[in-house]
Amino acid sequence: MTDSADRRNRVRWGGGAGRVLGAAMALIAGIWAEPAAAQTGPAFGADPQWCRLDDPGTWRRLRQEAAEAGASDTSGIVCPERRGAEGALPERLHLPMPCGRTMVFQRIDVPVEHMLDQVVGAFGRRVDLASETVQTSLSSGPWAEAVSGGFTLSDQAPDGVTEAMAKPSARAYYLARYETTEAQALVWSMGLLGRDGAPAQADAPACAAYRDALAALGPRADAAAGGFSWFDGIAFSRDYAEWLLARDAARIADGLKPLSPWEQGSTGAPRLPSEAEWEYAARGGAAASTPQTQSLSLPQILDPLSGEVREAQLDEVCAPAPVGTEATGPVGRRLPNLLGLHDVVCNAEEMTLDLFRMSRPDGMHGQVGGYVTRGGGSKAGREQATVGLRVEKELFRLEGVGRVNTVGVRLAIGTTAFTGRRDADGPFEEGLANEPLNEALTAARDRLVEAGVGPERDSRADLGRELAELRDRLRDQTLDREELTAQVASLTQRVEALNTRLNDGARDKARQLIRAGVVAGNLIDRVGRNMYFVLGERRTLMQGGALSDTQRKALALDVWQARMGENARRINATFDLYLAIQIELSQEPEGFVSDQLAAARNGLVGDGLETFSDNLALFIAHQTEARAARSAVTETMRLRWLDQLDTVRGLRAREFPDFR
Repeated sequence: MTDSADRRNRVRWGGGAGRVLGAAMALIAGIWAEPAAAQTGPAFGADPQWCRLDDPGTWRRLRQEAAEAGASDTSGIVCPERRGAEGALPERLHLPMPCGRTMVFQRIDVPVEHMLDQVVGAFGRRVDLASETVQTSLSSGPWAEAVSGGFTLSDQAPDGVTEAMAKPSARAYYLARYETTEAQALVWSMGLLGRDGAPAQADAPACAAYRDALAALGPRADAAAGGFSWFDGIAFSRDYAEWLLARDAARIADGLKPLSPWEQGSTGAPRLPSEAEWEYAARGGAAASTPQTQSLSLPQILDPLSGEVREAQLDEVCAPAPVGTEATGPVGRRLPNLLGLHDVVCNAEEMTLDLFRMSRPDGMHGQVGGYVTRGGGSKAGREQATVGLRVEKELFRLEGVGRVNTVGVRLAIGTTAFTGRRDADGPFEEGLANEPLNEALTAARDRLVEAGVGPERDSRADLGRELAELRDRLRDQTLDREELTAQVASLTQRVEALNTRLNDGARDKARQLIRAGVVAGNLIDRVGRNMYFVLGERRTLMQGGALSDTQRKALALDVWQARMGENARRINATFDLYLAIQIELSQEPEGFVSDQLAAARNGLVGDGLETFSDNLALFIAHQTEARAARSAVTETMRLRWLDQLDTVRGLRAREFPDFR
């Protein structure tokens, strides 16, 4: 047996696959006389109910619709047609696997305005140092990371081609809609992937042993596969990529379009997702990855009844704990997040491409450790599973590579950064020089420089040095005085214009931040006081004597706990914004910020801040404290600040303990 096959055979699948793996490998050894050639026949199998195993969320919806229509069984259900990319960047992407299997991917869009644009996501979660371990706080504390995709979307040109770079609307990557299932992982563990792997058709002779092994899995076929090591995850994604690319190469040679998505002249391929890609998608995209939404523990969903966006309840998105000795449960049985992804919390712990680093209060620590799993699992600690949860797993143990039976895989699809050229309707050909990409990147870089990002071409320091050099040359009489005088005047004007532009922009931004911070502080206090007032009114009504059934229902404890919980989340989200503003301002020059705070205090901002004098005074005190702490707001500071802003927080906790 080869090293690769031996490695696959050692994967400890968390369920029925382990019971059939040995027999399946023996059957494969008897069947595999010659490698299967890459074929361009039907890209997918003919199974009309393929989604029962590979897109169970869709299958569940179709079953419900059939039942509502009066169907007595599922025999008449037909799954949606499976379609690969075929030269496009579809929102829902189906890619074949050997022997009739399919992996479903969701396009994850990152809104951009140019080719170097990105979204800086606010990730992780708030931690309570008083009740959580230091390892928890240094694993899952707040952190920020830039996210952008590799596939270009445009309203002005076809997606993914060279012309789309001129005016991109988003850059995307793909993430599997589900965790890899036992049925899909069995394809890999039986050695059916790779460039010479089995064909896509389920009825192919090479798939006979797989069909037997799949039948032996029984109801575990759509369970999340566990027992992966990080190296298994890399190998699985590589083997699947090799299998897909071999078939795409054959399709292109036959004049067909590839099934995998392409960015210009470069193909996309499966791989593990980065941490930032995973959390950005798990949270629900750009709107759900901001400092204001960082306090959300669970993904946002569409309410099944009202259709409104709200934070999910745990049981709505988290698979129940597996029964008996099983490590994972079926995928797709709970509601998807806003992007259509299932099981982003609970079920299998999902590995990422990144190695683990601790999250310091001011950013990621430099030490690199094991690998990272995200989303938590259902087997243990189900109540602690959140979109911000980060867990370090060991790459190696004494017995060899580190494997945990609850760790699974959700694949992503990405491509290279410097892609080859492919114009609209051009051939799918790799390696073509891409001068338009260089031009688009140069234009994007110049745009960033003009906005004051990075080492500007006309930064104050550079222009100042140029001005000093010209003055030195004038002093040394190495150039004509009139020429030098003209250049000095020109440079002086450029320096003054740049200083004015940068100073005005920075001043306006700082004043807007101060205004937003003061208003946020005022809002926290108002919401807290309103909560205290209405709770007092409820107490008075409850003590006031006879109440009708309608009144009792309206005053029920669970109803009011839900109402107060929503207000508490509003306070937390507003406080997250307040913290982000304080930290950002504390990183600006002290004298500059002091000037803007003084302007606010003296009523010179013109935004009405003088009417919030108490809130402004507290904001200034917190800014002074944040600057003294070098922008590292500790948990002790955070809790004290929240008590100072929400002035009746302690009263509510003491008088209304049921609503803490």
